[in-house]
Amino acid sequence: MEKIFKSKIEVLKEKIIEEIFRKNPGEKLPTEHEFAKIFGVNRSTINKVLSLLENEGLIERKTGVGSVVGNKESRRLNYRLGVIIERSTGHVYEFLTRLIVKKIQENKYFPLLIDLSEPTEKILSHIKEIIGNSPEFFVIDGIGYFPFNFIKDNLPKIRNLIFINRFETDFDFTATYILSDYEFGGYIGTKYLFEKGKEKIIIVTQSFPFYKTNIDKERLKGVKKAFAQYGINFDEKFLIINKNNEYLRERIEEILKREKRIDGIFAFADNVGRDVQKILEEKNLWLGIDYIMVGYFNTSHSFELTPQFPSISINEEGLVEQLEIVIKNNYPKEIFKIKPILVERKI
Repeated sequence: MEKIFKSKIEVLKEKIIEEIFRKNPGEKLPTEHEFAKIFGVNRSTINKVLSLLENEGLIERKTGVGSVVGNKESRRLNYRLGVIIERSTGHVYEFLTRLIVKKIQENKYFPLLIDLSEPTEKILSHIKEIIGNSPEFFVIDGIGYFPFNFIKDNLPKIRNLIFINRFETDFDFTATYILSDYEFGGYIGTKYLFEKGKEKIIIVTQSFPFYKTNIDKERLKGVKKAFAQYGINFDEKFLIINKNNEYLRERIEEILKREKRIDGIFAFADNVGRDVQKILEEKNLWLGIDYIMVGYFNTSHSFELTPQFPSISINEEGLVEQLEIVIKNNYPKEIFKIKPILVERKI
């Protein structure tokens, strides 16, 4: 049977733990007398709570000094867990996940990875069990199919919530956001094509998601910003909101019938760019000769085949560097936008 009511000791322990995690190792905590006054309890009760926290490695009690925040290495395992909810496979996500795991280990935490590509029910069962162990933080890639409702319902139980790379929902959480700036990515990809003298540019989105808030919308904002900067009208007829290969083929053929030429493609995923290339080759239009293309995510699709094409990297290293800063600075509840990088290649 689930426990409903918490004892006074448990409540005080949670409150003092909050105080501990707002401080750095070695920093002094209030005295027993000060804690007793703050919480309106007697010193013997505070003494019991501090003894529990000492046993769990969260504090050190020093004669003549009082209680200080303990080193991370001395904490009980659950207080050193860093939970990662990420896709652990795939051209984009495997590298990002590897970097996150490495960075968490370097900062003396134990990384616990939950694979976001698993069915939702399985994800939820894992998260429920882990929340009960009170880990230090959760790092979540907020893709649109993530069960945000579950996080909303359990937010009070999550100590430090960090969204990384994406946040595809209308929910508003008190959390840390370390997001790749997809609007900037859309801007620099389009700007590159304009700088190469291309004006008849087709924009192909990554997918047609069932969720309304998505990174394609952010990228399109950046695309339109570049068009406006160069004084060129953005014509929706050159936008293909990708659904599947058959639909992609139909839309490209429709554009080719209407236009004399296409000289630029901006594909919001490298693999989609290769799909576009195959369709255009059937029309005797050749990448690097008749048109140039920019992809997104800087995956092997953009460079393992010939001809290669430039692609936008989400800047995994930048995301993870900011994650380390957040961990070391007590998880500020702010939004950090990390600028993507255009990786140029010979065309």
